[in-house]
Order: sequence, then C-alpha cells, then structure tokens
Amino acid sequence: MKKKTKENDLKFTLQEELSQMMVAFGEFDPPNQHTLQLLEIYLLDFLDSILTESYRKAKRAGHKDTIKIGDLLREIQFDEMMFLRVPALLRSLERMKEFRSITEDPTKNFMKNFQ
Repeated sequence: MKKKTKENDLKFTLQEELSQMMVAFGEFDPPNQHTLQLLEIYLLDFLDSILTESYRKAKRAGHKDTIKIGDLLREIQFDEMMFLRVPALLRSLERMKEFRSITEDPTKNFMKNFQ
C-alpha cells in the first residue's frame, strides 16, 4: 500500500514533455519516474521565482496585472546564457503563430507562401 505523502498528492503535468527532452538529451527511455518528478518540481519552482519577481517589478513599474516582455528581460538580464536564448525563443513563437494561422485556415495564407 502506498503511503500518503505530499509528493503523491502533486499533479505532475509536464512529465511527458520533460521525458521527451530527457530522452533527446541521452537519458534512457523511459526516464526514472522520481527523476522526472524532481525535475518538474525544480522547473516549476524556477519559473515561479522568475515570474513572481518579474510580476513584482512590473507592479513597481506601474503595469497593472500583466508582465511585459521588458519586465521578464530585466529579470533574466544577468543570466547571460538565458538572456541570449530570448531571440531564438521569440522566433520560435512567431513560427508557431504562423503555423497555427495556416493550419486554422489553409486558404488564408496560401498565396502568401508562393510570393
């Protein structure tokens, strides 16, 4: 019988994506379940701290209940590796938006792709 712990009560929502990433980076397939859970906890804690601090700075800058890109960039500006990945991430987001608009209405952008 499984003993009831706080860990068992958590809902692990990113495990599929993290599992795929771990395998892509050389982990055995399937990765250890406890490793996945720990990685997800670390990731969510990391995101929570960055977003909480960005939100706090956004409020101080006078923004209502939103975090602007600039607020997030100010938070990560001293982490060179993270900061330098931002342009690539923004390009990826743009490509995903384009893809979604094409797949939602294929005729809408059909001619645009051939110009």
